[in-house]
Amino acid sequence: MRGSYAFLLIDNTEPAHLFIAKNKSPMMLGIGDGFNIIASDAISVLDQTKTFVDLEDGEVGDITKDSYVIEKIDGQKVEREPHILNIDPNAASKGTYEFYMLKEIEEQPGVMRHISQDYLDENGKPVVDEKIVNAVKDSD
Repeated sequence: MRGSYAFLLIDNTEPAHLFIAKNKSPMMLGIGDGFNIIASDAISVLDQTKTFVDLEDGEVGDITKDSYVIEKIDGQKVEREPHILNIDPNAASKGTYEFYMLKEIEEQPGVMRHISQDYLDENGKPVVDEKIVNAVKDSD
């Protein structure tokens, strides 16, 4: 598979397992007391855990509430120690939203306005530094 992705799959024949795959998209594993959680970033789940395992590009995993196995795409096992993230959960508040993802969805129009102001010319055409364009092309 090519491109950017962060997959989480639940197979109805093994509902206690979360199968994950990551490449060039954000994904991390949060380790809790009696649970494990997958998130796009730590800030969104700081109210649940401060212990994380970073996932790197080209890795896949089998996550249950009590354990996790991370492997390279070729099946080579990855051993990576969890780390503690010492950030105040209130610093990344989800405000009045029940879920952090809902907050992110609601913020999208403002983010798009900001992007269009900074990256579109007077004719509405994207203006992106050629170095960035080339880096994206070379990444796949």
